[in-house]
Order: sequence, then structure tokens, then C-alpha cells
Amino acid sequence: MVALTQDRYTDERPGDEFVYQVDGGSRIYAGALVALDNRGYAEPATDAVNKTAVGVAQEAVNNTGGVDGALTVKVRRGVFKFDNVTGANIVERSDIGGNAYMVDDQTVDTLATGSSIAGKIVQVDSDGVWIQII
Repeated sequence: MVALTQDRYTDERPGDEFVYQVDGGSRIYAGALVALDNRGYAEPATDAVNKTAVGVAQEAVNNTGGVDGALTVKVRRGVFKFDNVTGANIVERSDIGGNAYMVDDQTVDTLATGSSIAGKIVQVDSDGVWIQII
């Protein structure tokens, strides 16, 4: 590639909504934390490695009987409140600014081992954890 030598038009879109192909066999509920697997297909977040959090599902999608990519899901990035795990690895106010990790499609904790990052912790309330998904 060569650097620009004149003005160019660059396509633009808002940076908070995306559409991803859904993993075959997955069911994603509206409001769920969505992750991409290591192949780039969307699925409900789980406590596993090699997942990339991409946002919150804006619609329900049931691809349990379909093949990879047969359906798509609209996902929004931003700051969202999720459930805080109970017991060990609970997210506390002292964790603000650090990473929250996926437990499932609605729960986060602070345990990095065997999990993937859900997002940055921005606030901790008595009824949940606000995380920023970018």
C-alpha cells in the first residue's frame, strides 16, 4: 500500500452497533452478553478462554438447529450492567478500572484463569456491575 497523496472519502458508521453471524447450535437471548468464538461466530458469553466480548444482543436469535452463520445477531457496544457473581471472585469497588471476566451471558467476576475479558469495570452497585464493552 502507498500513503495518500490526495484527499480521499472514508466510509463511516456509528461505532456502537454491529451485526455478527451466529454460531450453529447457539441461542442468544435479547440482553445477553455476546462473545465471538475463536472462529469469529457470535454465541452467548461463557466462562471459557479464547472468547471476545462484542456487546449486548439487541434481539433474540435461535440458531440451535442451524449451521454456522445461518443467522445474524445485532449487538450494541457501550456500558451495561450485569450480575455480579456471588461468593469467590466477586467484583468490588476496588476493582473499578480493571477487567471483568465472563461467567455466563449475564454474569461477570474477577477470575481471569480459564475465562475471557467481558470489559472494563466502571461502577459497582449493590445489584450489579457496570462494564464497558469496546
